[in-house]
Amino acid sequence: MRPWAMVGGANKWMRLGGSLLCGAWLTQGAPVLHARDADSFTVTVRLQVARAIAPRVLSAVLRDEAESLWRPYGVQLAWSADAGVADGDEANGFSIDATIEHSMLSPWVAVLGNASIGLVTPRQPIRVSFDATERVLARRIPAPTQQVVRDRDLARALGRVLAHEIGHVLLAAPTHDAAGLMRANFTATDLAGGDRSPFRLLPDDVARLHNRVRALTAIGPAH
Repeated sequence: MRPWAMVGGANKWMRLGGSLLCGAWLTQGAPVLHARDADSFTVTVRLQVARAIAPRVLSAVLRDEAESLWRPYGVQLAWSADAGVADGDEANGFSIDATIEHSMLSPWVAVLGNASIGLVTPRQPIRVSFDATERVLARRIPAPTQQVVRDRDLARALGRVLAHEIGHVLLAAPTHDAAGLMRANFTATDLAGGDRSPFRLLPDDVARLHNRVRALTAIGPAH
């Protein structure tokens, strides 16, 4: 039986097609956006990991994965818990709250994450489900040969889910693309594998990002 996932408050559904992904609720070969274009736009992620699962989350791997997916587009992810990231460092960018939690975000389908989108700053934090992500990765090998999900693979997958949800917020885009980082469906291999090519931004998203960065910079810092 194939798992399903709900893409947030838009009440859209997607087949995990072997696997998954996530979505957004709207409350209000790609080209690269070079740092000089985005002015090294900083997104500060205030990430909270539930205490019960923190020992299993390889934070360095998770953070590096999310950073690596956004760095080519001139977006620098900073983390509020990192040494040297003070409140003043958010002045040149945009701040997002995010949580990694045990709870399944839906009782019926494997929702990996969701995001609330506002014109300037989201009203609710990004939510990423540890349990749903682990469950999807565990289906890579059918029973009875199913292997235990490795923590490094899980951390990489969580970083990619988080990067996708950051995309919804940063781009103010409640919908999904046909391909790339902002598409709805990824396989478990996509999530945990070493290849990052399925997680690029499409040209339209790069243009949207450029416009959003200019608009957000004009509006000023969001806290």
